[in-house]
Amino acid sequence: MKNKNGLKDELRAISPLLSRLKEGKEGYQVPNDYFKSLPDEVWQKVAPEQAEAVEPTYSRQSRLTTFLQNFFRPKYALALASVALLLVAGFYFMNNENAATLPPAVALEEISDEALDTYINDNIEDFDEALLEEQLAGKIGGPLPGLDLENSEGYYDEIIDELDIEDIEDLL
Repeated sequence: MKNKNGLKDELRAISPLLSRLKEGKEGYQVPNDYFKSLPDEVWQKVAPEQAEAVEPTYSRQSRLTTFLQNFFRPKYALALASVALLLVAGFYFMNNENAATLPPAVALEEISDEALDTYINDNIEDFDEALLEEQLAGKIGGPLPGLDLENSEGYYDEIIDELDIEDIEDLL
């Protein structure tokens, strides 16, 4: 800061345009009493227009035409088209007589034992283990038909004999 004249000389040497801008007046000049007289001038320009502005009368037909023109602007037209499309789709799906219906329920007694065994063997991983254990123990609905619980030890022995070491490791 002590060397201001040296800085000014350096600025003149580097950029004479910048040094001349600093010498000129800063900012804009506003006429005296500008802000005091501005509202009156604006009011004088607006007041005659308000006196001349009279609400024109419209006929019934012109009001209807104006309403329809406003109604069919893009945002309203898109909304109307969307609602109409949803209504048409709803009526189509509600009144469609060819709609796929669920097959009638089949009683478990009507299915053969072989078909049930095949289904259970193919989809055993989808069954709930706890539910199957309760069913086998007779806690739910009694024991399964055709299941001899008295000779179940032999069944378990056969299963254990069929297990490989890899199967046992997979279980653990």
